[in-house]
Amino acid sequence: MSSSLLFVYGTLKLGGKRHHEIAERAELLGAARIQGQLFRIRGQTYPGAFPGDSGDYIQGELYRLATPLETLKRLDEIEGCKEGLFIRRLVDVWQGNRRMKAWVYFYSREREKAGRIAGGTFSSPRSLLGKD
Repeated sequence: MSSSLLFVYGTLKLGGKRHHEIAERAELLGAARIQGQLFRIRGQTYPGAFPGDSGDYIQGELYRLATPLETLKRLDEIEGCKEGLFIRRLVDVWQGNRRMKAWVYFYSREREKAGRIAGGTFSSPRSLLGKD
């Protein structure tokens, strides 16, 4: 199964330090959410999402990729997929009551989880330090 949709929750979001990687390659469709939990990652300024079906949601943004194969290949490199840092998965994403499929990058190193980010929303590196 394939999709041209991408859900982002951290540094790829509008205003994030890596947003430039998708800014010219994608159209923002708006706020969205996926099931899972969001955590601070020990020693890092970016969050990590972990899949789940406990009724918890991660808040983020939904994008339509202009060139999905090319953009996802580039993001796989940036997200460290070959090194096992993140893993890309196709998941259900909700925009309001509408459900669709989108790609998301889940963090794959369980042992590096620090504290859970309450409410499932990453807003800035300050929130990772518990100062937001």
